[in-house]
Formats: sequence, structure tokens, C-alpha cells
Amino acid sequence: MKFSSHYFPKYHQLSRFEKFILRTCCYFPPRKRRVREDLVIEPRSYQATLSAAFGTAFWPLIRGKRVLDFGCGEGGFVIGMATKVACYAEGVDIQDQFQVAKRYAAMAGITNVQFHLGRSEGLEGAGYDVVISHDSFEHFEEPEMVLDEMVRLVKPGGHVFIKFGPAWMSPYGRHMSGTFKKSRPWIHLFVPERHMMRVHSVYHNDTELYTRYADLIGGLNKMTLKRAKGIIGSHPELNIVTQHVMPWRGMSFFLKFPVLKELFGAAVCFKCVKIK
Repeated sequence: MKFSSHYFPKYHQLSRFEKFILRTCCYFPPRKRRVREDLVIEPRSYQATLSAAFGTAFWPLIRGKRVLDFGCGEGGFVIGMATKVACYAEGVDIQDQFQVAKRYAAMAGITNVQFHLGRSEGLEGAGYDVVISHDSFEHFEEPEMVLDEMVRLVKPGGHVFIKFGPAWMSPYGRHMSGTFKKSRPWIHLFVPERHMMRVHSVYHNDTELYTRYADLIGGLNKMTLKRAKGIIGSHPELNIVTQHVMPWRGMSFFLKFPVLKELFGAAVCFKCVKIK
């Protein structure tokens, strides 16, 4: 195995320890980053993901309702909701990643969708029956402020669904599935952030060697299960109806113990209601 400048032009900028991490923990030959333009929208796949996260009761709940996907990313969940039941589905994101979903909607004649690029402050307060956030809460730079916005946007008595994962202390909480091997779980809890990010930067030949998880595309705020429950549970206008932790590889036994729950809880879903 040759880790030459042919594959990693900035390899020489790494320390010996970082080179060791790259050689022993990263995929080789290097994997390419996923390109958003190559994304294929498959509504049933997104629908199945939402059912797994929020339960099948989610669908009758949003029927005939106005729903917002906060931090919608590529927009697939918006398409999935709009084509599953008769609802009006919208998405908002500060990054312009939902062009493929917009083209899909136009080609398929889906008219009950809308996408908003930019911050959410311009959206109507109490204008939505349901607000969801799927695999975005761990990426928000200021999750407390984002939650305030989600609550502002939903009607009194309306629902807020938040699912995210992998959680920070879970095996793949580093969110670098295209860089570090799956056979190296929890490595981010042992290797300092600076070294992890420098290796990640060299691996993908980034313009500079980043040193913070927040520098990842989409950001990463190291959201743990405990921190998420603290943020959501302490909001004065929300009641948590249910909280469901999804175990890593079915190891639900470990979820009985607080510390081990963080390590083996791969993802978590909160179903909340805004206090009237």
C-alpha cells in the first residue's frame, strides 16, 4: 500500500501520528466525496426512512397539513412527504442543495412542495402544523437558537419531530463515513479533533488543513444524547411526548445504562408538542 503524493498531495504536511492514522484507519484507495448532482430522488426510500424514524403514525398526522422540513438538505424528505399523503410540504436550508429535488418535482408535476433558500426568519410564524428535522440537529452551529426558530414556526398545539444520528459518542459520531473505515468505531473519541480533521483534509485534498469538526461540510456540533435532551427538554414552549433511542446494531441491552447509552445509542428521535 503506497500512500504517495499521487493520492494525497499534502501528505507531507501531516505529523507522524497523523500519517499513521491515515495509513491504518482510512479507506485506500481513497473514496470520492458524494456529489449532490449525482443524487437520485427515490420517494419511497425517503418515506421508509421517515417511517423508521417517526413511526407509521406520522403519515396520518401530516395528512392535509402544512409541514416544514427544517434543514432539508437535498430535499428528498420534502418530496417523500408530498408524494405519500395529501399535504403541503416545504423545506428550508441555508445551503443550496435541493436543486435536484426541485427538478424532480417539476418533472413529476408535484405542485404541493416549496423550497426556501436562506435563513428561516422570513418564514411565517406559527404558519406550520408540523415541523421536522431529520439528521440535521447535530450539524447546527447554534442548536438552541435553531430550536427557538422551529418552535416559532409551528402552531400552538402543533408537532415538532427531531431525529438525528449518529450521535457524537456513538461508534460513527464523527460523520466521516467516506474517510474512516467502519472497522474503526469510536476512533474520534480517542484521536484529538485537530488530528482527525487534518487527516480528513489531506485525505480529500481540501484547500486547507482544517482543525475543527465545525469545518466539515455542513458542520458538526458534537451533539450527544444527553445534550440534545437537555436542549429540547428545557424549552419552555415544548413538551416531549416521546423520546426513542435507536441502538447500534440492535444492542438495546446497553441502553439501560446511562454512560453506555451514549456509546451504543446510534440515533434518537424526539416527538414534541408546542404548548398552547
